[in-house]
Amino acid sequence: MQYYLWWGTRGSPATAGLTLPRGAIVVRAVRHHDDHARLDAGGADDYLPLTSGGDINEDVAGTPWTEAQERFVEGVEGVRLLHGRPGSGKTTALWRAVEARPGERVLYVSWSAALAREAEERFASFAPEDVEVESIDFTTLLGEINAADAARPTLAAARAAFAETVRTASRESAGVWTTRLYALHDEVRAVLLGMAVTGSDRTCAPHGITRLEDSEYRKARGGGETSGKTIRGVLKVARALPGGAWKRIFPDLAATTAAMRSLQSGRVAGRVCAFDRIVVDEAQDLTLAEQAVIVELCRHTGKTRGRMPRLLIAGDAGQTVRPTGFSWSNTADMIMSGIGKPAAYHLDEHVRCPNAIASVVDRASGYYSHIDKAYRPTKQQHQGGGQHIDAQLLRVEVANEAEGADLVRRLDAIDNVAVITPGEETPRWLPAELAPAVMRPSEAKGLEYHTVVVLDAGRAVGRLRQADAYAENDRMEQERQRTAIDHLRVALSRATETLAFVDVEATGDERGHSRELLQTTTEYSGEDLIEHAGNQERSSEERVNAYVAEAEQLTERSPVRAWRRASQAMALLGSIDRPNGVADLETRARARTTHLAIAARLLADRDGEAGAENVDAKEVLNRAVETIQREAAFAERKGPDVDTTTRERSRSNIQAIEQGALIGLLGWTDAEPTARSAFMLLEHAHCLARRVEPRHYWLRDVMASRAQALREELERRATEPESLHNYDARDLKAWLRATRLDEESAMRTAERLAQRAIDVATGAGYEAEPDTTARRRAAELAQALLLPLEPDNLRHARIDELSGHPDEAIAGYRRAGAGDDVLRVLRETGRWEEALPLSEGDDRKDLRWLESLTGLLAQRPRDHGKRLRRGERKRLAGLLESHKP
Repeated sequence: MQYYLWWGTRGSPATAGLTLPRGAIVVRAVRHHDDHARLDAGGADDYLPLTSGGDINEDVAGTPWTEAQERFVEGVEGVRLLHGRPGSGKTTALWRAVEARPGERVLYVSWSAALAREAEERFASFAPEDVEVESIDFTTLLGEINAADAARPTLAAARAAFAETVRTASRESAGVWTTRLYALHDEVRAVLLGMAVTGSDRTCAPHGITRLEDSEYRKARGGGETSGKTIRGVLKVARALPGGAWKRIFPDLAATTAAMRSLQSGRVAGRVCAFDRIVVDEAQDLTLAEQAVIVELCRHTGKTRGRMPRLLIAGDAGQTVRPTGFSWSNTADMIMSGIGKPAAYHLDEHVRCPNAIASVVDRASGYYSHIDKAYRPTKQQHQGGGQHIDAQLLRVEVANEAEGADLVRRLDAIDNVAVITPGEETPRWLPAELAPAVMRPSEAKGLEYHTVVVLDAGRAVGRLRQADAYAENDRMEQERQRTAIDHLRVALSRATETLAFVDVEATGDERGHSRELLQTTTEYSGEDLIEHAGNQERSSEERVNAYVAEAEQLTERSPVRAWRRASQAMALLGSIDRPNGVADLETRARARTTHLAIAARLLADRDGEAGAENVDAKEVLNRAVETIQREAAFAERKGPDVDTTTRERSRSNIQAIEQGALIGLLGWTDAEPTARSAFMLLEHAHCLARRVEPRHYWLRDVMASRAQALREELERRATEPESLHNYDARDLKAWLRATRLDEESAMRTAERLAQRAIDVATGAGYEAEPDTTARRRAAELAQALLLPLEPDNLRHARIDELSGHPDEAIAGYRRAGAGDDVLRVLRETGRWEEALPLSEGDDRKDLRWLESLTGLLAQRPRDHGKRLRRGERKRLAGLLESHKP
């Protein structure tokens, strides 16, 4: 095509300056060779209206939607469940369902933060202008409900922690599970904990995490062929594990229990319950206990607002990437008992993979026959693939491990190629330095690649086949077997054109398994695969965009691999003024933003939650600072009205802000964070958000994932006198907005924190000796904190009192109705005549005596003191000291 087509919807950022009718879409052809410069949409008169249905219809252009997707989008039921296998268009259908309903507030929830971010960008561009969508990952939602950030452990880290704890604390209790501790972890997570819905009389919570009662667990597992020894082993381990270990190994499920209790008790912030529609994607990666949070949120919202939000849930029971025990029937039953009968929709047509690849995925589904029906995912019938292109199925056999490692290294240098292991553990033959080059299924979930290379597929199938040979093992490892098959299917279904198997030092049986699954007789060498994968004519700009797109998707799931890809993208940018450098400013800006966002994630996740525990923080910081200094910052302030000098100064300032943000983040996530680091991070995050365009605000995800901890930090430091000079209400509001708090909530919280800081400052002033520098400084600090707030007579009076202005303090206390404080100041200043009418009880007696003493002293003869003898003075002093009523 000679021209590029640009388009936008009414109310989107691209058409913000146009006056358009409701539902309008504008399309324009621009530039013979597009230079990607920012495009002015022009005026409404620049467009030719096309209103006739005959001008544009499906006969001319076809439809991008399947009939099944259309039925789901047009459904009117209050609760709709969308079943679909890999590549069937579940997420796209969910998006369109949101966009098809005007005038709603929508909460969009996904297990993956990357998917939540992608959805946020989609809705910002294509949702109707009167639709407000908040896109959030499930863990962040738990944090909002609990007002405490929830940990994000990887499956590998959780399994390892569980196995180590069992070996240390209760190895003898594991029984038949002793040599299969990873499988035991999966059983505990998916069933004992995962099927336990907080509030049910079938559960208990001895260590802060809801679990099934022993008898209920036996019922849940007694219906199949699971042996009594297997069940007893699970329950013995559950009783033997130390109390503190549960929350450490399963922090996400502990947060789930806390969220359910908060919702059931009504202790939830109003902003979480202000949605007309709740949409959940990738539901299969949530246990039943986690899904119950969504249902309870619907119930709580219904009670709060007087109407139940509509609920849409999409998922694929055969694509779990962590043990959840997902079952559509269990989900439907829970929804039925909680909010009403759901309507089920099914997507059967494969719209991503070509038919040959879809057939490989379908053959992998046949391995579910090796496990009990109770454990198998439902709705996994044969599914045809798309016929728009032909698939390439390749098989490569590598003679030894060294050649395998070299092949992985070379494949990693080719963009739009993913090397995936079919399980959560990387191959043992792979060197540690190449581990980031290989993706796990949990990392690849939801992504698409032109070419996917699956390592040791035959070996993975061989492990699955062991279930047939060892029936007892099969019964013990049902949940793990199901997850392993799901992982294999996820790995196979990521390819859009080429699927390749690489078997390293495969046995005869493993070769047979690989050929049977792939069903191709074409054998390739490693060199053939490199040539096939690399035979894509791409410019440097296209390769940078491909690397950046992959890095963006992997930031949450595999930040180390994402960092690798983002760093490769930065290296490919080259110099903007060189012929082989990337000249497009938007491409450079996107690469820069992604690189810094991943650096922030690595610095924030040094506790190991996202697999970043082995990252050298200083090296990440240094490379991020190099990126900041090398690539210009992209400020909001652009246009012909901004001269070059002003623009350069603005960029320089932003770069300083960015470096400060990284330093603050590094300090705050240290083992012993300081208040200064937290304040520094918040201030720089706020300043950066104001100065750069939203798409270039690279701190967004980190600030969201640590929002609760930062708010808690502000709460805690407000009670420390040495931190109070940071507590200006105006700054506090901006800082709280940087943690994703809405305008109204940020204002209320900022005022409350500033008031608390004032009270702490004045309290410290009262403790100091009168007329001291410490008291005056406390008064000055409190006065500065009070200035931005609404008039506050009580606190003004306290400041006046500390400042040594008792008359003003008394007047202020009177205006505030603080009679006790008026009485106190009058007495402190010795004005008992004025204090007497306000007193009562013992205070009144004391003041009456002073008043009578005043009258008696008034009768004292002139020059009486001069005439008193020494003995009389001594006795008089003794009387005053010893006489006690």
